[in-house]
Amino acid sequence: VNLLMTKHYPDLLFTLAPVLSPAQAHCADLKRRHPEAKTVFIGPCIAKKQEVSEAIDAVLSFEELRDWLEAEQIPLIPEPDQSIGGKTRAFPTTGGVLSTMEKLPEYTYLAVDGVTNCISVLDELRSGGLSRCFIELSACPGSCANGPLLGRSHPNPAQIIRYTKEHEFSVEQPTREQLQHTFFPVPHTTKLPTEYQIEEMLAKMGKNNMGERLNCGSCGYNTCREKAIAVLQGRAEQSMCLPYMMKKAEGFSETVVANSPNAILVLNDNFEVQKINPVACKLLHVRNEKDVLGENVVRLMEPEVFRNVRVSSKNQVSDRAYLPEYDCYVDRTILYNREYHLFICIMRDVSDQVRQQEKKLETRMQALEIANDMAKKQLKIVQEIASLLGETAADSMIAIEHLKETISDD
Repeated sequence: VNLLMTKHYPDLLFTLAPVLSPAQAHCADLKRRHPEAKTVFIGPCIAKKQEVSEAIDAVLSFEELRDWLEAEQIPLIPEPDQSIGGKTRAFPTTGGVLSTMEKLPEYTYLAVDGVTNCISVLDELRSGGLSRCFIELSACPGSCANGPLLGRSHPNPAQIIRYTKEHEFSVEQPTREQLQHTFFPVPHTTKLPTEYQIEEMLAKMGKNNMGERLNCGSCGYNTCREKAIAVLQGRAEQSMCLPYMMKKAEGFSETVVANSPNAILVLNDNFEVQKINPVACKLLHVRNEKDVLGENVVRLMEPEVFRNVRVSSKNQVSDRAYLPEYDCYVDRTILYNREYHLFICIMRDVSDQVRQQEKKLETRMQALEIANDMAKKQLKIVQEIASLLGETAADSMIAIEHLKETISDD
């Protein structure tokens, strides 16, 4: 809260109690009593990181301490707390500081927690709506006991603190001078961008008009305008805008689908067309996407294949199919998303490829038939030659036998 006021409410710094924080005061007292000591604050607070100074040498969160112990393999054994707690044990709870104070009857005492509530109080104070009040402001809802860096698997520390018996015991009080602290404004080093620059950044974020400036708060800023200023000042990223990133992702997916070389068809559980890309329109003879959106897929093709995929719970991948309505062949993949109850059908037209294969097959069959005819003709010629050769040989053998007989007679 002190840092919030030095940055954004410098005109109200005079209202701050001009004293050190409890942690700073405690560490300064330890340094006075033990000059050589090193002081380390361990707690659930992020803001304490900013308080590192001559008094506080280092700050660790409970999460950092836990990680350190785990890295060094040092186990902590839970034991009952036997120490006697003083009133200051209530400090980390909402109103805990007030509970330890001696109150003056002419003042009103208030405890406020949560940054939004603190800002409301400061705005009220700036407008002059509060007077003669002592206000304890805690940035964290539930105060320090509900700090953001408590660590995992912890009990409710606020309950532990509230129900711990408190005792009063004497403590040597530091002097007023030892507790004194002066707050100074933190100057803004970044310049406020011009209206033109802000509007230009809003346009880059897809916020071209007031209707698109949702002020949803998902980026951590109250308005889209504040977010645009933070981006221009280097304190935020353009990608921190959730609607912008969703719109960008949707636009990217739309671009991918629209420019895919494959036909893409998306159906719901009732086999109604939810999306069809230009390639699918051309393949399935659809003149305009709007003509079939919401229509049953039976208007385009048989739905049986989609039923089979849903019933079998098995996606159909790279299945070649002939679509007689369009006289084409496709390699078809059908995916079913059970979470969103959508069918995604991806088709690649392979008609030219199939027809080329059929033409090659036809050519080969013709060549085979020609070769077969030639083989038959050659076999016939061989048989005829063999027949002729056989007859000639027989006549020669007869002539030789006659010659032998003649020679024998002689």
